[in-house]
Amino acid sequence: MFRYYGPEEMPSKVKMLEEEYAGYTGRRHALALNSCTSALISALVAIGIEPGDEVIVPAYTFFATVAAVVAAKAVPVIAEVDKSLTLDIQDVERKVTSRTKAIAVVHMRGMPAKMDGIVGRMQNNKRRIKERIRGIRGLDFREVTDEEGDVAVCLVIYLPDKEKAREFSVSLQAEGVEAGAIYDSGVPDWHIYAHWKMLMEKMMPLKKGCPFNCPLSPNGKEIEYTEGMCPNTLDWLGRSIHLDIPPQLTDEDCDQIAAAIQKVASVLL
Repeated sequence: MFRYYGPEEMPSKVKMLEEEYAGYTGRRHALALNSCTSALISALVAIGIEPGDEVIVPAYTFFATVAAVVAAKAVPVIAEVDKSLTLDIQDVERKVTSRTKAIAVVHMRGMPAKMDGIVGRMQNNKRRIKERIRGIRGLDFREVTDEEGDVAVCLVIYLPDKEKAREFSVSLQAEGVEAGAIYDSGVPDWHIYAHWKMLMEKMMPLKKGCPFNCPLSPNGKEIEYTEGMCPNTLDWLGRSIHLDIPPQLTDEDCDQIAAAIQKVASVLL
């Protein structure tokens, strides 16, 4: 139960939590919501996002990020991600216009988007595996924006092309290593903009209205969305392989994973 209603002598536990949390953080108010999507919508509205405004969203994030922008009646502008799989700052700069009012910064797969984070055991596990497979020809690592801030929930490696990445991941699985290519055009993944059908088709409850057919929007070129609009993002994702780095891995586990990668690489690369 999120919020329940009844006799006044039955106070809301959620309201009590909000009051306790507001006091704990030293704020006048706190608001509990039923989902992260609702929190995103509320945040956009709270900072003053209005119909016709543009919000820059990374091309690799869960669909809720872009859905929240549309729900706030603003126009999503999709920006590339870079080798870190987080926002490409240079592309963000290119996408900024006079209508840009916010940028949705998203941390992806344990990697902070150019921001400080935390340290832990998974960092050591990830570092141990990387040290043992570093230097393999044809294999590259995801850019780490902040070594200390890397939560290290996964290791992302890049192969020369998407076909090689698919073959590499299948071979790793045959060696007992849970690994998979991040992007497959035939498998819908709502973290990837190319699968955001609702945005591509500009779906809205009504044919006229905000954000896409909005009378409040300034005159200008109508924004268009296509599956190929962020080719760099699709290239990075298509050539990438994801390996989970759970905290329960032992040093021996890490060494076995590294050995499997070396074995597969010796045959395929």
